Amino acid sequence: MVRIRSTKSRLRSRHAILGLLAVVMVVILVAAACGEDATPTPLPATAVPAPTAVPAAPAPTAAPAPTTGLRPIEEWTADNPATIEEVEAQLEKHRGESFVFVSWGGAYQASQRQAFLVPFSEKFGIEIIEDGPPDYAKVRAMALTGNVTWDVVDGSGQAGVTLGLDGALEELDLRIVDKSDLFPHIRDALWIGGGGSAFSHLFMYSLDTYPDGGPQPKTMADLFDVEKFPGRRGIHGNDWAWKHRVRFALLIDDPSLLDTEAGRASLSAMSPEELDKAWQIVEEVVLPATDLLYSGGSDCPAFLQSGELDICETDNGIAFAAVTDGLNAHICWECGHDVLTDNWWIPLGIKEQNPVKFELLNLFFAWTQQPEIAASQALYQPYGSTNLKSAPFLADPKFDEHRPFLPASAANLPFAILMDEAADGAIGGDQAEIWFSVQGKK
Repeated sequence: MVRIRSTKSRLRSRHAILGLLAVVMVVILVAAACGEDATPTPLPATAVPAPTAVPAAPAPTAAPAPTTGLRPIEEWTADNPATIEEVEAQLEKHRGESFVFVSWGGAYQASQRQAFLVPFSEKFGIEIIEDGPPDYAKVRAMALTGNVTWDVVDGSGQAGVTLGLDGALEELDLRIVDKSDLFPHIRDALWIGGGGSAFSHLFMYSLDTYPDGGPQPKTMADLFDVEKFPGRRGIHGNDWAWKHRVRFALLIDDPSLLDTEAGRASLSAMSPEELDKAWQIVEEVVLPATDLLYSGGSDCPAFLQSGELDICETDNGIAFAAVTDGLNAHICWECGHDVLTDNWWIPLGIKEQNPVKFELLNLFFAWTQQPEIAASQALYQPYGSTNLKSAPFLADPKFDEHRPFLPASAANLPFAILMDEAADGAIGGDQAEIWFSVQGKK
């Protein structure tokens, strides 16, 4: 397991390798596209009501005797981690315990509840108390003060890497959490794993403004061409949005990057030279064409519905919900979309303060990231698994409704940019500052 370092010189030297890695990821996902695999953050912004608890199974019972042939936890190693049978046997010893799970509310957290939380709680008799939304500053404060009140936190892959590098998260127990089949950037980051979600950040536009049969945007350059496609445009102004600004800026400059695997892979990790070029395009093209900066995950479809915007960006789950609810809009997959992930973390302090709970949380991560279990979230929202072995399960007809809206579906994958969130996490703080500085010049 390689620890991620935050030096910029390392990013320069790894850039070519990361591009190749993105090509490999595309090949893997294309092979699975008949199923389909990958794809959540900027997640639904609906606030979570007062914390609720997933009902636990009946009262705790004595742990069953160890199953013959299963190793005790003392014999598990990072090179030979626990099997799913061993994980489940160890979970039986935690019946009657509880932990807090923090996520983003709305349809997203509801899909996690249905896919992960309720099945886990019912199977193992463990209470899961839901809270949210996540607050990265609060996670840092918990790590600093030792007053840890959250146990599992859902957040972006980039943020997980950044917080891990800053020493705010626990390193996972790799004897328990086998990450060998997860997306490469998740495998390499010692702090992130679990069920997770893969999703896309993209643009949609009003079909009232740009109706079928008439001129419609087809590329990222079209989306920001105010002369060819007049209309009001909106984009996310959040700190995390820098990673989309720079990649989409290079697509504005050269839409043909989407035409080849090599072109898409070149946007996986950003070199310093590419970042400099991208920020210039953001200043000269993107911001002059932008009428509104917003922060809410569901702002885009709301503004399209009200007529305040004609073109805007969101994530594919929110876009799917809006269109299926009747919004007269087109999801512009063909314009290009960034594939990224949400993963789960454990705030620093739990391992020392409560080793038993730390073991339970790692077992929860290991169970939920199993291929079939991880795939199940796509039954409830079009977010894919971060486990590359989930694809065969997504081929089941029960996923037919959501499969066309998954970023790695056969129709959408040719326009996908598979982001290297480990590289993003190492430079995220500096780039967010640049993004805010550029906004200030508008």
